Amino acid sequence: MRNKNGLNSLLHCGVGSFGGFYKPYLIVRITVVSHKFSHTPYFNDYSKRIPIHNRIKELSKQGLGYRKIHRVLVKEKWKIGKSPTCVDTMIRKMDRRDRILNQKDVVEIVKVDIELLRD
Repeated sequence: MRNKNGLNSLLHCGVGSFGGFYKPYLIVRITVVSHKFSHTPYFNDYSKRIPIHNRIKELSKQGLGYRKIHRVLVKEKWKIGKSPTCVDTMIRKMDRRDRILNQKDVVEIVKVDIELLRD
């Protein structure tokens, strides 16, 4: 030990200046921004609808509009609503689901500090 108020004294539970026993603690404050902390219906399992979603994505990549996609799906005997706008709604919901579930999590270290806390 160097002196009574030195670093060794603080790290080995020396007496603080207020007359009590203090221990040093490493305090790390972080900020986490993520979509995973809130409930969203996009976490639900839609595995039964994956084949029709994949087919809609294929047809959409070919440049077809939602009305023509609806015609193709009806001809191929897919289980789909009667109105072509249901395909448009499905496309928008699939895009939104992909956008929300593929967000990056942001983790920031706000402050790193050593604090002396009393036992």
